[in-house]
Amino acid sequence: MKFARTSAIVGALLWALTLLIRTGDSRETELIQKIFLLAVFVIVPLCLSLIAADEDWFALRIAVWLQPFAAIVCFVSFLLPQGILAGVLSSVWLATISFVALAGLLSNLLRQIFSSVMNFQSAPEWFICQSVEHG
Repeated sequence: MKFARTSAIVGALLWALTLLIRTGDSRETELIQKIFLLAVFVIVPLCLSLIAADEDWFALRIAVWLQPFAAIVCFVSFLLPQGILAGVLSSVWLATISFVALAGLLSNLLRQIFSSVMNFQSAPEWFICQSVEHG
């Protein structure tokens, strides 16, 4: 996921620029928003770049390609006053993270199904071994 790594590097530069722009009403609110934007611009793309290539789900690829756009739109939503437009813009980030969650859910669900099938296939062998030992 080289694109996610590149997105994290560019995101770090953009996040550094956001430190110069006032986004909150108070210092505390602004600090919280800057930490959230650090996650949006840097931490999430870095985490996406750590996912193994064999776990490359379609939903995950969508999230990786949407992440830079969604991060910028999320930042713009912080610059707007609270309201419907800011909420709609921030929902783009929610959609992106939902794709990441879907990929994780599918990965775990299929891993459990595969594990159950493999255990079920070995059940007759276990039964035969148990009956030979006790028989």
